[in-house]
Order: sequence, then structure tokens, then C-alpha cells
Amino acid sequence: MEGTATWIEDVTFPGVHDSLRYLPRSPVGRPHVPLDVGRGGFLYGNWIFWRYAAERLGRGVVRETWERAGSDLYSLAAARGAVAGRGLSIPRLFAGFAAANRVPATAYREGHLYPRAQAFAAYGLGDARPAVSGSTGVAHLSKTIAFRAASALGPRSLALELTVGRGIASSRVTALVVRPGGDVERRRILLDGNGSGRAVVPFGLGVRRVDLVLANAGTGYRWRGTALSCGGISLDDGRPFTSSAALR
Repeated sequence: MEGTATWIEDVTFPGVHDSLRYLPRSPVGRPHVPLDVGRGGFLYGNWIFWRYAAERLGRGVVRETWERAGSDLYSLAAARGAVAGRGLSIPRLFAGFAAANRVPATAYREGHLYPRAQAFAAYGLGDARPAVSGSTGVAHLSKTIAFRAASALGPRSLALELTVGRGIASSRVTALVVRPGGDVERRRILLDGNGSGRAVVPFGLGVRRVDLVLANAGTGYRWRGTALSCGGISLDDGRPFTSSAALR
């Protein structure tokens, strides 16, 4: 309710940017916090998700979500149906949203006004440290790993490999290759039946950074009474992602 209300303010009065004050408590300011947390100011900050959805699918997606919620669906289930009716899925939409927040200036109409979502980990790679690997648990949200050249490198490539421990169908991984001038190449890394995926992307000369965006778009819940969108406990929290990056 509050997220769509704040979104309406932003749409109705485009010259007033009061909604920006909520972004520190949103998937932009705190990408490790679930999108549907309804407390601590996050219920206002999630207006940015509706902005992203409306820019991709049209403003009617917000109205239809409300209409579906009126038939006793909880909010995320209502959104899932409205998005599906427009030929998209929540995992695909959420993965695009998570990636957009790392490069807002290129992804939103007013993205030059938005801060960039911070990476939960960042690594400098070079001849002294040509590879890095690790694991992280991801709640029903997203996290990002950023890779930068630690020193002057000529044209190189970066080999990315990752594995999702469970929930393959609602997991998405996107590689963002960010150029010095701000241009962004987006590449979805497909997961096989074992939850593994790999890609080779440009690195070094002509590349500012490479972001690996890990998105857990699980929408399963168990009733318990919480501040999440359905008042339940997510069945998808703590999903393990293991990743590695190596210079070539």
C-alpha cells in the first residue's frame, strides 16, 4: 500500500522528488534487505520497484496488482499474476530490477537522480591476484559482487562461474560490463539443470568494472505472522550462491 502510494506521488508530481528520501531504506540503499519487508521505512522505499515495473510493463501493472489483491491474494502473489499477464515472470523482472539498481542512470528515466546500489563485496583482480572465489547466502532479495582491475591491464577476459545450491527456477544471475564512459553491456548467465552457469566477459582495458548480480526471486512462504508481504516466513531465504572469477 505505502510503496504504491509513494510511487503515485512520484508519477503525479514528476517535478517533486520527495520520494528520493526513501531510497536509503530500499533495495537501492540496502540490497540485502528483502523487497517486501513492511517495516523500518522499507514499505515506503520499495516504491522504486513499482517505478521499475511500470517503466517496463506500463502503469496498468500497478492497478492490476491492486485489483488482484482485492480477491484475497497477498500482495506479492497479486503482483506475480499481474506481471505474468504481461508476458513476464517475477524472477525475470526482479533480476532486471536488481541489475538496474547497479546502473540506475542507464536503466531509469530519472536514474541520474538515484544513487547506485552498493555491492556486498568488491574485489580487485590483476597479475598479483588473478582469481577469487567464495560463497554467500542470499535471502529473497539480491546481492552484487563487483570486480575491478587492481592495476593497469591490457585487454583481458574474465571467466565467471557460479552454482546455485537450490531454487534454480527462481534464481537469476546477470553480468554487467560497465565501460569508462558509462555504457553497460548486460549479459544473463543461464543456469543448467544442476544450477551451474558460466560466462566469459571483457575485462581490463576499456572496462571500468564487472558486476555479478545474484538475484533470489523466490516467492514461497509459510504462514507465521511477520512483516513480509504475506505475513509469512520466506521458504527461500539463505539460498547459497557459489561464484568464482579468473583472469584470462
